[in-house]
Amino acid sequence: MKNIIRLLLTGVLLMHSSGFIKAQGASLYVTGKFATLRSKTFRTFSEEYNSFFANSITTPLNPDCSGGGWGIGMHIVGPTGLVLGAEFSRVRGSTSCVFADGAERSFQLRDQGILLYSGFSPGQPTEKIYVMPIFGFSAGQCRITSTYVPGTSGNTGEALTGIYRGLSMQYLIGIQLAGGSDHFKIFGRFDYSGPLAGLTLEDQDKPYSTMSIPVDYDTYNADPSLYVGNYVHADFKGINLSLGISLDFGD
Repeated sequence: MKNIIRLLLTGVLLMHSSGFIKAQGASLYVTGKFATLRSKTFRTFSEEYNSFFANSITTPLNPDCSGGGWGIGMHIVGPTGLVLGAEFSRVRGSTSCVFADGAERSFQLRDQGILLYSGFSPGQPTEKIYVMPIFGFSAGQCRITSTYVPGTSGNTGEALTGIYRGLSMQYLIGIQLAGGSDHFKIFGRFDYSGPLAGLTLEDQDKPYSTMSIPVDYDTYNADPSLYVGNYVHADFKGINLSLGISLDFGD
C-alpha cells in the first residue's frame, strides 16, 4: 500500500513539475468498492458440480457472488478536459455449498490489478460538482482459493482444494459523479467490467491432472488423468459501485 501511494504521489509531482497539469489539475483518491463477480466458465462448473452431487448437497453452490474491496488511484486533467487515470484495486467475494453430512466446499474469489482509464470532464477539477464518463482497460491476477471441510461420510471432492491463479484482462465503461470543495471531493462511480481475455486458473503446486478446476465435473471425476475438457478461466465480469474521496490539485 505504501509503495502504491508513493508511486502515485511521485507521478503527480512529475506531471506538475513538467507543466502538464499546471493549467488544469490532478486528483489522488481512495475508494471502497462493492461488486458482483461472475464468470461464464465458473457458472458452468457450478451447475455441473451441483448436478453431480444433487443427492447429497443441501445448499447448492451459487455461481455468482457479491464482494467488496478497495482502490487507490490518480488521474490528471489536460487543458481540454481530457482525463487520464490509473488505479490499483482489489475485490474479493466468496461462495460455498453444504452437503448433507455437514461437509462444506468453499471458493474465495479475488480479482486485483491495474486499471488505466480515460474520461472527459470540462472544468474538472476546479468545478465543485462534475460528471465524468469513463472508459478503461485493466490487467491483473484473478485467484480462486478452494477449501474443503470434511463431513461424516468421507470424501466429497477434496481434489479441488488449492489456490488457482491466472491472468485477467478486462474492459470497463462507467460514469463518475463528484461534489465538494475546490480541493476535496466525495465521489461515486458506477461501472460495468467485462472480460477481454483470461487464462486458465492453475495451481502450479498440484499434479497436471488436477491443477485446474474442470468445467465438466462429471467427466473429470470419472478419471482426472484423461480429462481433456474446458477449465475455469479468469473471465469474470460484473457491475461495480465505488464510493470514495479525492484530493484535487490545480488552479
